Amino acid sequence: MRKLGIDVGYGFTKAAAETEGDISRHASFASAVIAARNSDLSTLSGGQVKHLLSIEDMASGRSEYAIGSAALALGADRAWANGVRTGYLPLVIAAALAVGASGQLEVALGLPLGVYLKKDERARLRAAVEGVNVWASLDKAEARQFSIGRVRVYPQGYGAYLSALSSFPALSGQFVGLIDVGYRTTEYLLFSPTDGVSIPDEKRSGSLDVGVSMALDAVRSYVAQEVGAAYSPPTSLIEEAVARGVITVRGREVHVSEAWNSAGAMLAEQVLDAIHRAWGERMDFLAALLLAGGGGEVLARHLPEAQVLPRPVYANAEGFLMRARAQDPTHAPAST
Repeated sequence: MRKLGIDVGYGFTKAAAETEGDISRHASFASAVIAARNSDLSTLSGGQVKHLLSIEDMASGRSEYAIGSAALALGADRAWANGVRTGYLPLVIAAALAVGASGQLEVALGLPLGVYLKKDERARLRAAVEGVNVWASLDKAEARQFSIGRVRVYPQGYGAYLSALSSFPALSGQFVGLIDVGYRTTEYLLFSPTDGVSIPDEKRSGSLDVGVSMALDAVRSYVAQEVGAAYSPPTSLIEEAVARGVITVRGREVHVSEAWNSAGAMLAEQVLDAIHRAWGERMDFLAALLLAGGGGEVLARHLPEAQVLPRPVYANAEGFLMRARAQDPTHAPAST
């Protein structure tokens, strides 16, 4: 049975899969889904259909969805907008297809900490995925059949820690701080040494309602101020502007690098304030302060003492997959 690690975050869905024993296949797309047809997507891409998911099963027949950036362009909200569960199963199926999965699957799922802590919600989401048996295709490729057997569910941040141990095994059994900077939220976890291993200190771990989206909103406000108008470009344009350092509005170039750096500093200040309150004097005994998530590198510029994990965007998905492999007798035990 093939194993997958899938991290369904507020902003993005990430997946990791193994190929010939190594975790070498990855996929990431916006956590957005909306019912759609080929014609809907062709209007967005000049006739080139992208990000179209087709699912067919015996119970409900054939369904088609736009996924990721295409769904956002068609007016979809991100999957966890306003705390609402929207299109969760299509996101998982799309992630599985994106990393080439087929046949019998075992899935290790990650959820935002705020969702994970709601036991009933966690159970409903697991039930929505476990036992699924469908034919599905992505971007008009040949349909593949797969069934999902066992589903394990973990909180975001935990997977990143497991991923960290694979890169830095000496951290096991020490105080380790981990900050997982996501799109909408930032999870912070303190791992404390107990009987030779490090386990999460639940009382000193938590979630902040700040993330990369807050920094993007600050840049959006800066652009509106610079052009002197009530201008609210879509998030996709702001993300492109941050990557390029400039955005053109009504023929005028607005440079955003300084605004982005200031927004990152503001985000770092809020996160640092929270972890200092939560971790207190234990901050002085950390063997490492680790950064993961799509915003990990944003925070790193303002936290020189912190270390960004390899492939920070996929750290959780990879860690969840490692955990699933460790619980399989055909794989070697995990570092933990």
